[in-house]
Amino acid sequence: APAIVVVALYVIARIPPMTALRQLRPALWMLLFIGAFQLVVAGWQRAAVVSGVLIISIAFAAIMGLTTRISEMLDAITRFLTPLRRFGVNPERIALLLAMTIRCIPLMFEVITQVSEARKARGLGFSLRSFAVPVIVGTLMTADAMGEALAARGADD
Repeated sequence: APAIVVVALYVIARIPPMTALRQLRPALWMLLFIGAFQLVVAGWQRAAVVSGVLIISIAFAAIMGLTTRISEMLDAITRFLTPLRRFGVNPERIALLLAMTIRCIPLMFEVITQVSEARKARGLGFSLRSFAVPVIVGTLMTADAMGEALAARGADD
């Protein structure tokens, strides 16, 4: 039933099937890895369920991203969380955290792409070390720069 709802949302929003499929492409390797892991550890039924839930979740998140401005989503989340202020929750901080998370996803893909291109340009074959170490270092450098920028703007209060 959730898959039917997601497909119906894509149809209602008039999003072409190729656009919808392109939204899943970045997560394909992760889905294959998780599906294979579940297949080995828990069997094909569990692998199908876990992979299906992930695909539906990614597709739902993609339709939200394609049809709703990020600023509107963050405003809605802030309004939704405002009653939790009396329990010490800061809705603006949570919205900032979500905005940073949304912004970091393309940055991560950019770091991964740069590392892949550099590895290919040097003629290196694939090895986990030659891929993972530069990705981790690049990610930490990006996170450090973002942290400094936030601190400079007073977001670390």
